[in-house]
Amino acid sequence: MAITTTEKVKVWGSNNNGMLTLGDEYMIRYPRKLTTFGLSYSNVSVVIAKSGNACSFLLTALGNDSSTNVLEYWGGCNNGLGFSVTANTPTQALTSLTSKKVIDLDMKGEFAVALVENGDVYAWGKGDYYSFGSSSSSNPTPTLIYSNVKLITAASSNTYLLLQNGTLLGIGDNTYDELGVTGPTSISNFIALNTSIIDSNNEVIVDIKGGTQTLFVLTDKGNVYGIGLNTGGNKYLSPSATSKYSTFIRINGNVKVRKMFVGFYSATVFVSTSGVPYYFDGTPIKLNLPSDDSYLVDSFMYSKRHYFITKKGNVYTSGSNDYYQTSYRSGFNPVISAPTLYMTKDYFDGVPYMGIAGSLVAGIITREEYTCFGVNSTDSTVCSSRGYCSGPDSCTCDEGYYGLTCANFSCNSISSFNSSVCSGRGICSGPNTCSNCTNSIGNNCEYPICYGTYSNNVSVCSGNGYCTSVDTCQCKFGFYGTKCEYRTCFGGSALNGVLPRQTVADVFCKNINKLLK
Repeated sequence: MAITTTEKVKVWGSNNNGMLTLGDEYMIRYPRKLTTFGLSYSNVSVVIAKSGNACSFLLTALGNDSSTNVLEYWGGCNNGLGFSVTANTPTQALTSLTSKKVIDLDMKGEFAVALVENGDVYAWGKGDYYSFGSSSSSNPTPTLIYSNVKLITAASSNTYLLLQNGTLLGIGDNTYDELGVTGPTSISNFIALNTSIIDSNNEVIVDIKGGTQTLFVLTDKGNVYGIGLNTGGNKYLSPSATSKYSTFIRINGNVKVRKMFVGFYSATVFVSTSGVPYYFDGTPIKLNLPSDDSYLVDSFMYSKRHYFITKKGNVYTSGSNDYYQTSYRSGFNPVISAPTLYMTKDYFDGVPYMGIAGSLVAGIITREEYTCFGVNSTDSTVCSSRGYCSGPDSCTCDEGYYGLTCANFSCNSISSFNSSVCSGRGICSGPNTCSNCTNSIGNNCEYPICYGTYSNNVSVCSGNGYCTSVDTCQCKFGFYGTKCEYRTCFGGSALNGVLPRQTVADVFCKNINKLLK
């Protein structure tokens, strides 16, 4: 599915159960345009797009202030997921839900959770393992399950909520201790997960993503923690043979993470704070994309199919291709073994920036080309080549860079334009990177040289003083000289470089000192 701000949508993959809303055709080889009610308006933006097993949801915002949201669904929305209404074409959700203004929605299998503007959370669909507190196989009516919520995520048979006060809650399946307790295989009431490992590091949770019997959390320090299942085709949390984790473990290695994407069966992709993509298989592994097109802005996946959208607006795919979901060239090739260019932005009526993947279908959402301060969003130089253009005149900067166009950076908290940067002796050539240190060394050019010896050497200033600036020794009590090479005698030591008045005894003593040197 490809949706543009000019009311255009493209869809492809399997059309079983009307998943693509295209009548009787069973498979769609090439992306086709799709029209929905929400996209029939002008000045519309897509807020959320989600797809589960065979059902898809689309949340659009109308108007400049996003005062009105439209939630639509279509496909095989069974077990109450489709509100007991068959939807072979995009159908509006119940007004009892949409009137509350949905701002976020998530689904993994056959149930969904929605966060509304006032912090309430509603859930509906199949209630396996008390996935949202219900054990019923069909719940067509959205039910209020919690309030004062900040973030939501749906796992395969769990719902997780991050409250406004920072408490992380979970409910549902606990076969692999994904709720942080050992013993019960399911829990029917929300319980708080133990986040002490995160709290002890003074980290704040900024995102949560559910997988298959696994939960991932991202913190403000760029760390990712996981809990639950660690077996299957991939190692979801760790390279060890441990089958499950009942407490959170940090899994991002040396990668500082900006975004994380989690699909069904816990397929996981990280994007670093500099836009570098990694997939996770026991440890983060750098994704093999072309070197000139490797800056990732979005990723989505379902089971063994992966989709990647780059800064240039190109779409790469990998994985199984049963119904042309990952390649229109290769027929029914069972696997696209490595990320391969699917289509460039030129194929679509806009720039791809978001997508969804279900069991048998995929969708790409596009918008018209826009600029950041006069540079096209897909140009390699946009945002000073140090970030990406996330919206009109809105740059998201790589770590270490800041400013409207990501042109600014600092060294040790001092702006690169400040004359005192790098101790006033070097050039701040990148974030916390001093170069061309003049007569000095150190990460901040902080160690000047005094007569051939750097200030961090114990022998500087004859071992009798401190090198405070280039060729400037400050002598310890009892020593004097440009290099603190002489001992003082009866008249005392130098004060601020001025020697005390000398007696005949002083002169005689110092002459002996010079001879002894």
